[in-house]
Amino acid sequence: METAAKIHLPPQFAELEPFVAHWAAADPAARAAARDTSSEDQRRAFHAAMSPRIAEVLDYLDTKALAEMDGGEATLLNMALAFVHVVLAVEMQTDAEPVHCAMRSYMMITAWSGEVWNRQVPF
Repeated sequence: METAAKIHLPPQFAELEPFVAHWAAADPAARAAARDTSSEDQRRAFHAAMSPRIAEVLDYLDTKALAEMDGGEATLLNMALAFVHVVLAVEMQTDAEPVHCAMRSYMMITAWSGEVWNRQVPF
C-alpha cells in the first residue's frame, strides 16, 4: 500500500505536490477541516496554484473511471474537491471567512456509507 508521503500526482501536475499534505483530504469532512485549519495565506497560495490549472485537472480526471484511479489520480481528485472549498473562502467569503469558519464547527457532515466518495482509497 502506498503511503501519502510516497504518492505522486500525475507528472503534468507535479508542481501541485507541495499542496498535497494539507489539501488532498479524502472525504468532505476532512476537506472542510483543511479549510478551517488553513491560514488565509495557505488558502490564497492553493487558490493561486490551482486556479490556472483546474480546467486541465478536471479534463484529465474526466478521462478516468473513479474505481480505476491510482493513488496519484485519487489525490488529484481530492485536491480538486478541496479547491471548491477554497474558491468559496477566497472568492466569496473573503474577509468574512473567519466568521464562517467559526460557524462550521456547528455543522456536521454526514454521508450514507454507500456513497462512492465515502469508500476507502488505499494510499
